[in-house]
Amino acid sequence: KKYTAERKDRNRMERNWAKPKGGVTPKLATIAVGSGRPILHQIRVNPGEAITVAVGLCEGWHDRPGKRVLELQAEGAPTRRVDLIADLGKNVAGAFWFDAKDLDGDGFITLSVGSAPESEDKAPILNGFWVFDRPVDRDDAALLAGKLDATAALVHYAGDRDNLSRNDVALVHVTNNGSAAQTIEPRIVVNS
Repeated sequence: KKYTAERKDRNRMERNWAKPKGGVTPKLATIAVGSGRPILHQIRVNPGEAITVAVGLCEGWHDRPGKRVLELQAEGAPTRRVDLIADLGKNVAGAFWFDAKDLDGDGFITLSVGSAPESEDKAPILNGFWVFDRPVDRDDAALLAGKLDATAALVHYAGDRDNLSRNDVALVHVTNNGSAAQTIEPRIVVNS
C-alpha cells in the first residue's frame, strides 16, 4: 500500500490493556501509551493530499469521568476532546473520524493524541487508527469490528508487531588476539 505511518515519540505499548465489548476486534485491547507526552504518528501521503483518518480508543483502566481526557489532532482537521469514560465508558471502544489534510505540503499528516489540561491522568492512549484515501461509509461498529480493515489504505493497531516503538539489533565483532581461547559474557546496559 502507498501509505505508511511512523511513530515519532518514545512512548511504550501495553498489551491486553482493555477488554473491548460488543463485537469489537480484540486487536483494540492493546494500547500505545504516552508517559506524560503525546503519542505522535506521521502518516506519509502525497504533498497536499487529503485523507480520512479514523482513531480507535478503548479505556481499560479508569472507571470515572475526568480521569483520562484526550485531545485528538489530525493535521488539517479540528481538534477533538474526548473523556474516555464520560463519552464511551470503561472497556467500550469508540471511533473518531477526521478529514485530514497535509496543510504544509511536507508529504506527512501528523496524528497526535495528547492529554487535555484538565485530565487527571496525563498518560494518553491510542488503540489504533485507519487511513482511507477514498470515500468511506463512516460506520463506527464496522470499523471497530475490523470489517473496514480490507478497504482501508492503512491499518495501524497498537499491538501489531511492526508497530512496536523499538526493535534494536546490536552486532558485535570480537577478536581474540591471544594464543589461548577466551570465554566472554557480553553485557548490555541501557541508560534511558
